[in-house]
Amino acid sequence: MTDYSIIFCPSDPDAGEVKAVIERLIELGFAEIAEQMRDYSYMCLGWAMQEDDDWGVWKKTSKDASNSDKILPMTFVTSDIDHAEGHLYRLREGIERFFITDINNPGASALAQSTLVVIWDIIASTAGGAGNQFNHVPGGMNILYMDGHVSFARYPGDFPCDEYLANKLGKGGPTPPTDPVTLQQ
Repeated sequence: MTDYSIIFCPSDPDAGEVKAVIERLIELGFAEIAEQMRDYSYMCLGWAMQEDDDWGVWKKTSKDASNSDKILPMTFVTSDIDHAEGHLYRLREGIERFFITDINNPGASALAQSTLVVIWDIIASTAGGAGNQFNHVPGGMNILYMDGHVSFARYPGDFPCDEYLANKLGKGGPTPPTDPVTLQQ
């Protein structure tokens, strides 16, 4: 990645501080810069999602698949998720065909792509809590869909801009980057 600032929403109030820490890590020659690219402003899980239950399935299965260092195996990251509580398809070209309910409708593929959430702004309903609250005040988010269109949703609204997800994501906020001070010792 040549410009890591794309992982920050221009409206994110914490972006400048986190960017400065990452720039300092680069100056110090920190080798694991890629591991610093976390969920600061945006959430992108890599699986096709349409509702809160999808996020819940992802959360449960990723927790179960993680090793003791909370690292997911490559087989998990590159595969569909098949769990007792639901099935999630890994984002890839043509995945929308699995969401078509009317095979006789020639526009169904485009409609399916326009409902699959790919990336969204992080929101959290814990005012004054840790991490991002809303990148867009008074409350809402931009959502990128599989077909490439972006829409702004007001909070509270439909997935992923709803109270369920805001409450789940508000329990700690994004993981801060590595502290450069620890590298200088």
